[in-house]
Amino acid sequence: MDVRSDLKKIGKEAEGESASMKKRIDNYTSLAMVRGAVLNNMTKLESLLNVFLAAYFTRDSFIGYDDFMRVVLSSDAMTFGRKVQMFREIKYCERKEFGEKYKPLPHLLGKLNEKRNVLAHGFSEHPTEPRLRKPNKTEHENIDEKFLKEFADEYSNALSLLTGVLSDLLAEVKEKKDKKKKGFAE
Repeated sequence: MDVRSDLKKIGKEAEGESASMKKRIDNYTSLAMVRGAVLNNMTKLESLLNVFLAAYFTRDSFIGYDDFMRVVLSSDAMTFGRKVQMFREIKYCERKEFGEKYKPLPHLLGKLNEKRNVLAHGFSEHPTEPRLRKPNKTEHENIDEKFLKEFADEYSNALSLLTGVLSDLLAEVKEKKDKKKKGFAE
């Protein structure tokens, strides 16, 4: 038995483990940064969706707007997925006067919610690859350039469409309010 060769062998194994550990740390760090960026953007989108839903359900008077935001939309039970479902159910985007303009929005919000859930609730499936197991599923999602590009494109489109539909809703509310005022003035 040669002590020197044993020490060299142990040293090489330690170097390999050290490189593997560094790769794991790099992987976890990059996943954490992606998670943070995506969840931050989704929080912005959810805030805008909250404004739309509260305005929609209180639009005749806006009495109760703050209560609706606080009691309904800010409750722990009201997840982003439930808000997307609520948005889908009211079918505001399907109004004739909008044509096809906003039709993709409910589907886009659903896709973004899936991506958000993978990042928020998925867990690292492989220590050295940016891959997350989808929550409650055996499938995984690679968190790669393709994933990030799809997210960025879908997010940008959804943000633009949601801003537009909110703007149209508020214009509609203002128009109704102005008609009421005019009716009282005559």
